[in-house]
Amino acid sequence: MAAGMYHSLALKSDGTVVAWGNNLQGQLGDGTTTNRTSPVAVTGLTAVAAIAAAGYQSIALKSDGTVVAWGLNNEGQLGDVHKHQPQQSGRGDRLDRSSRCCGCRSS
Repeated sequence: MAAGMYHSLALKSDGTVVAWGNNLQGQLGDGTTTNRTSPVAVTGLTAVAAIAAAGYQSIALKSDGTVVAWGLNNEGQLGDVHKHQPQQSGRGDRLDRSSRCCGCRSS
């Protein structure tokens, strides 16, 4: 599990992710900005090895080492444009599980 400012993520045993809570900046990754009181699937995200969340952002480390991120990107936290659905982040560098870290205003 991972928690942001007002949202939560859970990594399921099948490598998919569900999210719930505030979705003002698309941090739930379901393609909307609708708040959810029950878990919803993060759109198109499979083969996830680890998850993390920050203020209004969510990130996932996939089993192939790629990183995907979604949510608020007002200060470049995602390494790309504002997103409401997971997309590969930044240059697409591959990381291992020990590389992940999130802060309140950065990912």
